[in-house]
Amino acid sequence: METFVITLILAGISYAHPPLQFEPVKWRSENLSVLPVPNSEIIEPLCQLNDTWIPSSYHVQIRVILDNAISGEQPFTARSLVEISFRVAQPINHITLHANLLTELTFTLTTDAGVVIPLGQPYFDPNLETHFLHIPLQRGNLEVGVVYRLEAASLATVFRDGRTSGLYLSRYFTESGEIKLSAATQMEAFHLRQLFPCFDEPALKAVFTLELFYEENYKALANGEEIGAPVDDNSLYLIPSPEPGLNGWVRSKFMSTVSMPTYLFAFTIAEFDFIEADAGLFHKQVRVWSTPDHIRNGYGNYSVNITAKLLDFFDDFFNTTYPMTKMDSAAITDKSSAMENYGLILYRTDLLMYSPRLSTEAYKNAIASIVSHEVAHQNFGNLVTCEWWSEIWLNEGFATYLSYIGVDEVAPEFRHGEWQINDAMQPALAYDAGPSTHPLRNDAITPAEIDRYFSTITYEKGSSINRMIEGFLTKETFQKGLILYLDARKFMSAVQEDLFFYLQQAAVEDRRDLTFPPGADVKRILDTWTLQVGHPLVRVSDTMNGAVLISQERYSNLPGSPDLWYVPITVAKQDSPPLDNHIPSFWLSNNQTNTTYEHETGKWIVLNIDATGFYRVLYDAHFTSLILQQLKLNASKIPALSRSQLLDDYFHLAYKGYVHLETALDLTTYLSQEDHFTVLEVVFNQFRKLYNFIEMEDKHVDRRQTFENEQD
Repeated sequence: METFVITLILAGISYAHPPLQFEPVKWRSENLSVLPVPNSEIIEPLCQLNDTWIPSSYHVQIRVILDNAISGEQPFTARSLVEISFRVAQPINHITLHANLLTELTFTLTTDAGVVIPLGQPYFDPNLETHFLHIPLQRGNLEVGVVYRLEAASLATVFRDGRTSGLYLSRYFTESGEIKLSAATQMEAFHLRQLFPCFDEPALKAVFTLELFYEENYKALANGEEIGAPVDDNSLYLIPSPEPGLNGWVRSKFMSTVSMPTYLFAFTIAEFDFIEADAGLFHKQVRVWSTPDHIRNGYGNYSVNITAKLLDFFDDFFNTTYPMTKMDSAAITDKSSAMENYGLILYRTDLLMYSPRLSTEAYKNAIASIVSHEVAHQNFGNLVTCEWWSEIWLNEGFATYLSYIGVDEVAPEFRHGEWQINDAMQPALAYDAGPSTHPLRNDAITPAEIDRYFSTITYEKGSSINRMIEGFLTKETFQKGLILYLDARKFMSAVQEDLFFYLQQAAVEDRRDLTFPPGADVKRILDTWTLQVGHPLVRVSDTMNGAVLISQERYSNLPGSPDLWYVPITVAKQDSPPLDNHIPSFWLSNNQTNTTYEHETGKWIVLNIDATGFYRVLYDAHFTSLILQQLKLNASKIPALSRSQLLDDYFHLAYKGYVHLETALDLTTYLSQEDHFTVLEVVFNQFRKLYNFIEMEDKHVDRRQTFENEQD
């Protein structure tokens, strides 16, 4: 394997921290007691640390052993030594942090001045689901204003049981059919605690410095840029004296990260090669890594260049500066999707490798979409991080929303600005009416609950709500508010009230607040969309006296809150084309079930132009007939995205029993003149569902007939 030397100067840099040395094991996790926490504060909510511990840095050394174990070690393990620098917000007589599935745990505590603080026996919390490890002091308290250094040694497993979280084993085939091994990480949401003890929560950001020890036939990548070349001098190993079997092992040190949450900690070890982005696309190094044959065949060329273009675009769009010194992306065979780690985005191989000769355009579109999503996370999630997993939509909802904007910039041929209603809004509306829906701000507490909330609601509904905000604020004001938010909260965590504050500030500066309902601001409006499940059904009816009755109700067959929403209503009419913006013509407020709107009722009216509002619309028979007449006469008078959403609404309304299925099918009788892909996407999807529905009904009839015949 080729070795890459940065420069002779970098190779000679002295390390700010001397190599840590393993002490003999004092407390092993298999012998740890399960006892109450003495003289401790109650930790609320369950599974979440309180605000006592304030970490600032982790200095981490890890020796990763795959199939070739050295003397005294087991294969597929990772031995770690980590020094955590932290402070406390109040005097306290113990340390609580996270550890899970670790053995051979050892702890030493000193002050920044080198004073050793005696520790008692560590023990796991009685509620094992918390993953809390408590370390009592033998006497006294940790004091405010002192920097402490906790040195923790542990042994972790390199998982090879099919899971793709924590540090795990992946395999791939070479062109000759040889099986190769690699190791990769996936630490979101709560898996760094499976590699070494840490304060494993998104708000507890810190700087990470990593040293890796591994076999010399591999290449190691991490968040930070590698400092110099790997060396095999025994004096640089974890163990202070030479050990049998260490020949052929190397050590790499990586530059410190910026302050970041624990779930972004990442590295991979594999026999990889790379392709670098074309010169001039971005001012920092951008590379894509994969197997040598993939790189040689040019499969990384497309993704590496759009990564560079997207980094440049989002920096310009948000007036930010990507803070790491490089951006690597690596292809991992065994991975569920992709992970936005600072400096090292890890992708499932098929989401990063593209062959112009073998891959379809749909495949290329998928790669552009996922890369845009992960690069968007560099601001939303990495630079500003959700304070707790209940706010995860601030990460994922924004990365999804921005992924469409990013692809529109770097690959406009895929028309993501339009496609997002098929890809995000329509799936989210369907999911939001089902039994698994939940509010955007969720109530996640336990690890199992946290995992469940990485859902269609968090991603696609979150994206769609952002698109609705863009509509009623305008794109320019929304962008201004996001710039203010990112600048104010950079390298910190946030809750949705922080976001709403800066959106309101931008709205006031641009006088967009004058278009809000009386007494409402951004927070009051958006609380109705983020704190409750579901979405509105807006009905449009002829009052028979020269006006239209427009009302809202909860759309769902599920029991839910009686609360309503602040609903932005945009309107297109037969005699007036829709405006270029999506500023509401009027609002329904959260205490208002209906209002009237002046309109010549002999002419058609369409609400929710371009489907910017996250709600369904149901017209009475009179207006449905007028809309159908217009579709047959000249469908282009109604915007394409509105046509797409009209059909999606009516098929779902039919499945829920609000209208007859024949009404939805009647609306498709104009399709001989339809050529817009967002409309045809709905038609294909709904006709597939209809076919399955009819097939199920036919089978039911056949079974019933068979049963009746048997009774005869």
